[in-house]
Amino acid sequence: MAVDTQEAKTEVGGANLSDIGEICSLFSSAIAKVVGDTTKKSVETAPPQATVLTLQEYQKKSSATVLLAEVDYSAGIQGKQILLLADDIAGKLGELLQGEEISKAPKLKEESLSALREVFDKALAENLTNISAVLGNSVQGSITRFEVVKVKDEAEKMSSIFAGGSGANVTSGLTIADASLEFQMDQLVPLNFGMDSDEAQEQTEDAGDQKQAPVQQAEDTGSQEQAPVQKAAAAPSQKEITTTAEPVEQAQFSSLAMEGGLKSIGNIELLLDVTLDVSIELGRTKMNIKEILGLGSGSIIELEKAAGEAADFLVNGKVVARGEVVVIDGKFGIRITEIVSPRERLESI
Repeated sequence: MAVDTQEAKTEVGGANLSDIGEICSLFSSAIAKVVGDTTKKSVETAPPQATVLTLQEYQKKSSATVLLAEVDYSAGIQGKQILLLADDIAGKLGELLQGEEISKAPKLKEESLSALREVFDKALAENLTNISAVLGNSVQGSITRFEVVKVKDEAEKMSSIFAGGSGANVTSGLTIADASLEFQMDQLVPLNFGMDSDEAQEQTEDAGDQKQAPVQQAEDTGSQEQAPVQKAAAAPSQKEITTTAEPVEQAQFSSLAMEGGLKSIGNIELLLDVTLDVSIELGRTKMNIKEILGLGSGSIIELEKAAGEAADFLVNGKVVARGEVVVIDGKFGIRITEIVSPRERLESI
């Protein structure tokens, strides 16, 4: 059941469906980037489509069997986020990640699940960094479930998503043109997704007060639709319920690409203690399974990068600098020779 932004905001006491779609699109974009980096293929994403529906409605429209990844957020965001891929699509994507030819009826093997799990883990790490910058506070979470399930058997485990009777379903389209693979990925989130725990509690209380507010009858002659609704008095700590369809400024990405880089992001101090994965990449190559099985002691693997070319310095899978490999007290290190500009780093998010 598709619901426009203004209707969704009114029904859930201020939640903005378009903002939920923007936040979920960060995860799908991160997955597209990791898949592209892994397969060396171009991955395009379509604008997300966000709808409000019940669990029963989702069970009717979804594939019978899916690959499910459940993310539990421990800080910065309230609740869970469930990502779902049809099992046949997951099988094809798994084959592609392993460098195999995509078959017509792929089976989701253990090797494919391992490759997909690695993609989702890397995408989550990048997503946490990006979403922290967008929301202006530190967001932390982890994948707590990653398995193939039947949607009809997930009613109890999905109850937190549809706690109020309805949840948000954000569908993102991804296209890998080089592999002729086009598919959709669903993300299920609660309608208060994107709020921290305190804000979500206030929204829930406000929504309860709004349902109890009496309707003031129109005294003069006029249409019933013009009768004003008397709002319940809110406590000083409660937030005013917004029912307009104005976009939230923090969901706009243009400001992140301005000169000055990180200065344009508010409350940057909140991100300074976030731990990031740092790695040095000497080069890459592709090998088929036969070549890998034939490796032994003394085997030499030729990389794509030329000798003497600078190594890449990556943070959460993104190149932020380049430099020369050095040895310091018997340990490898890197001497930075080039820093990627803040504009380039932020535009790649």
